[in-house]
Amino acid sequence: MSAARVLATVALAAFLVSLGAAVLLGLGDDESAAVRPPAPTTGTTTPTREQPARPKPAPFVKLTAVGAFDPEGDGQERNE
Repeated sequence: MSAARVLATVALAAFLVSLGAAVLLGLGDDESAAVRPPAPTTGTTTPTREQPARPKPAPFVKLTAVGAFDPEGDGQERNE
């Protein structure tokens, strides 16, 4: 077996081991970024973070006409 083939095999094995470790460890799974609901208060005055207001939904767009796109302009498109 040539040295290039051995090197390629070792590199592939290292990549697969790294990929497996990343999957098992949950790479990118950051629980500190998760939004947690505020703890219930027991009458004490502790500062709490307010939840941001939910944005209003966008209004619906009324479609007036629909047709096929004819990139060549030869009129051979099917509008069904």
